[in-house]
Amino acid sequence: MKKIILILIFLSINFKSLLGQESVGFKQKNPSTLEVISNGEIFNYNNENFIALVINLDNGWKTYWKNPGDSGAPLEMTWEKNSIINSFEILYPTPKRYFDSGIETIGYSKKVIFPVKIELNEFKNKTVDLEINYLVCKEICIPISVTKKILFKNKNSIKKLKNVEFDEVIKKIPMYQNFFFASNQKRLSDKEIKLNISTSINIEEKNLDIFIFSENNDFDKKIVIKDKNILDLYLKSENEIISDSKISILFSHNDLSSEIIILPEKKSLKSSMYKMIFFALLGGIILNFMPCVLPVLSLKIFSLISISSLEKNNFSKLIILTISGIYFSFLIISLITVFLKTLSIDVGWGFQFQSKEFLILFSIILFVFSMNLFGFFEIILPSSLMNKIKISSNNKYLNSFFSGLLATLLATPCSAPFLGTSVGYALMNDNITIFLIFISLATGFSLPYFMILISPNLINFFPSPGPWMIYFKKILGTLVLLTSFWLLKILDFNDYFLLLFLLIFPLVSLYFSRDKIKNRGVISLVFILVFSFFADSLLDEKVKKNNWQIFNENKLNKLIKENKVIFVDVTADWCITCQVNKTMVLNNQTISKYFVSNNVELLKADWTKKSPEILGYISNYNKYGIPFNIVYGPSNKEGIILQEILTKDSVIKSIKMVK
Repeated sequence: MKKIILILIFLSINFKSLLGQESVGFKQKNPSTLEVISNGEIFNYNNENFIALVINLDNGWKTYWKNPGDSGAPLEMTWEKNSIINSFEILYPTPKRYFDSGIETIGYSKKVIFPVKIELNEFKNKTVDLEINYLVCKEICIPISVTKKILFKNKNSIKKLKNVEFDEVIKKIPMYQNFFFASNQKRLSDKEIKLNISTSINIEEKNLDIFIFSENNDFDKKIVIKDKNILDLYLKSENEIISDSKISILFSHNDLSSEIIILPEKKSLKSSMYKMIFFALLGGIILNFMPCVLPVLSLKIFSLISISSLEKNNFSKLIILTISGIYFSFLIISLITVFLKTLSIDVGWGFQFQSKEFLILFSIILFVFSMNLFGFFEIILPSSLMNKIKISSNNKYLNSFFSGLLATLLATPCSAPFLGTSVGYALMNDNITIFLIFISLATGFSLPYFMILISPNLINFFPSPGPWMIYFKKILGTLVLLTSFWLLKILDFNDYFLLLFLLIFPLVSLYFSRDKIKNRGVISLVFILVFSFFADSLLDEKVKKNNWQIFNENKLNKLIKENKVIFVDVTADWCITCQVNKTMVLNNQTISKYFVSNNVELLKADWTKKSPEILGYISNYNKYGIPFNIVYGPSNKEGIILQEILTKDSVIKSIKMVK
């Protein structure tokens, strides 16, 4: 355990000494001197009273901060009982780190002044004995004990002492500086917390150091700088659980320093496990009806209709394969999430849509799948595998599995009621919790198939198979193709142009193929869709009606302090529900006029591409998916979070509530 040997040595030394004399362990020459500035006269700063301890150290020797690091001991001070001193607090200047043979210590060298804030019971002429204990180290460590007699004079004779050296030190004491602020605290587990830190200075990582002290906790820290004025600080206790004692965090940056004090939230996440699993089930069920799933919802219906005429054995197999595709994809997503968390990479729901490589790959997969629906080719399993599972139809089994997988991947850009809460809970907890929540989501998302598997007669509510399905299949192919092009639009222009060329080239070849003359009508439709999407991407977004400002946490905090009404929209191009909210509500003429007439400040956070700042912002509210909309105002500066599906009434009502 840290410091145990040196602390035991330190405590085992008899510090009692003769008045005014120093006691030095091991009968060694004292490599330090201690003075008390102010004998009967008191320093005053911010209407508080101080005395000051000055320690001068010989070359190479050092003494310690309140958290000495891997070894050492902090300065201690005691006074005789029944003295006129009611209480005191030792204030520590900004320390430095020292490294020796793999041991890290935190402290001071040469000369250090410790202001001591005191509160007196009464003012009268009285001498008080102060016993001061401290440790000094070089190759060896020596505990020092000094007893000083201090005369406190009566109130009328006390003068506010002016001392240039003290004034310079007290003004730099970190607890009196306000360069760093803790804007939010989140309990990640019983032994870990996350702090969102903002600062009024521009952070340079190489010049930033953070010192942490807590009486009953030892912490490992991780710093994630999100912006020049924003960082996340992760504190993980070496104990099984973070105690309730306060935590002192000192930030040092170049010549500036600032100290903040926090109290850990008394919050245990374990009791919420069953509740969150239930929320995940509900979220998975609701996800079936979210706008982002509409492109594949029709595919799910089509697959059910197409297999309804099969014998019961094959019907059950196809249903099970579809469910397997859903579970498989959720399992893959949870494995990737765990892997990224292991690498200390923050992720959110739908994070894969922020990857250019994923967008390109998934666009191609959807394009190929749409061509399959148009009937250009069939996806067939290997004959050996087909024989093992006794498949007589060409690709129904593979399509069933693939449709389940496809539905999950297209659903992940969307957040839904209950889903955001459960996913946020999972991402704040251990790996087992992540798997449990994602499996619960898969179960909820698969519920319609489980119902049909248990009660096959439910399929009778769908239309009977017939020739109409050939045309319906081509309509579905068009929907999937549109989805593929929609994903392409999220890419940068150059990537979009290149991929369009790669997709168009085989279509041109197919168009002039004599074997595909009958499909030229479908191919012509594809060309029209391609170029309509391509032309739309050339439109300058700046020309479109847009009164939104780019989101920035500093700007948000400034507007909140100014008592403005603020509407924040966290959105992304790959989030279909976000686009529905924008089209149906946020860009609605009635809402736009309401925003203007009520002087609502509009901030848009675009999460299309990865943004640690935006992820950090929504995670402050235990949200890890979008859409995310929140309203702030003079009467509610913490903000009111809106439901994932916006309505005009909900937006207007929330603004009225915060005004």
